[in-house]
Amino acid sequence: MTPGIFEIIDEEFWQKFKNHQIEFGDNTVLKLQFATRKPKRGRPTHKALRVLAVDDKEIAAPLSDDAVSAIIGTFSAAQTEEEVLDLFRETNP
Repeated sequence: MTPGIFEIIDEEFWQKFKNHQIEFGDNTVLKLQFATRKPKRGRPTHKALRVLAVDDKEIAAPLSDDAVSAIIGTFSAAQTEEEVLDLFRETNP
């Protein structure tokens, strides 16, 4: 199995999807709050912490810095300071 580009770990998003509150197809654009773990060796691990919007429809507010830190701690507790996750913030193109 080939690993995906990233993993969506937003439980609220998946619950909305399962309840058919969200629909998307091949051309859908997701706006994500993202974290990437960059190990000293190997491939980076990308996690979508929160799905903020599907196409132009906002579905969630961004997580606070404290919430992000708590989530990151659950899957990166063994990281050293140099391996701390980079958080990608929204930028305007």
